[in-house]
Amino acid sequence: MQSLIFDKLQALLPLLSDRRLIDVIAKNGQYMSLKAGHQMIKYGDTIRHIPIVLNGLIKIQSRGEDGKDTFLYYLVKGNTCPSSFSNCLASNQSDIKAIVMEDNTELVLLPAPLASEWMTEYSSWNNYIMQSFQNRFKRLLDVVDEITYSKIDERLLKYLLKTQALTGQQFIQTTHQQIANDLNSSREVISRLLKKMEHLNYVKLSRNKITLLNLPSNY
Repeated sequence: MQSLIFDKLQALLPLLSDRRLIDVIAKNGQYMSLKAGHQMIKYGDTIRHIPIVLNGLIKIQSRGEDGKDTFLYYLVKGNTCPSSFSNCLASNQSDIKAIVMEDNTELVLLPAPLASEWMTEYSSWNNYIMQSFQNRFKRLLDVVDEITYSKIDERLLKYLLKTQALTGQQFIQTTHQQIANDLNSSREVISRLLKKMEHLNYVKLSRNKITLLNLPSNY
């Protein structure tokens, strides 16, 4: 298993150029393969491990003031979760929720104390973590920009296209309510727009599943 983790990390993470670092991650990391729907992190959890995604898709959410879940970002292969890392550093209870979105999602879990120590011990690890924070911050700015300036139909199309690009699948296993939560909209609005898309032959709707047919690049 150690050699499996080593090989996957070396292929996925060019930023981790230090072979010693990849070796120590492989030795101390815990390999996991999870099914879709598994909730890795709940609100209020004490986070003791930092994940690196080897394959698959994980959704990260936060809880708004209204108590509803708000979509933050996805983790795909090669990603770690900066929110988990910051909660560990500050010894805070988790303010995020992490849900596995694809079957056979593979990851390696790193003990939080070691992941923190490596920041000063390995420059490539420090660069990897800092770039993760930078990428997530940019994603959050994009979300604010979309909410502020984009119409909900444009945001829905971008959401479907982005999900398709991340998963490589022609369908999305989700509900209209979940999409509404992710886009900070209402289920009624999302359902109406999806029905319009179905009428235009962009998608095909079925129970908890949206098949993507001929999505346009703009809407």
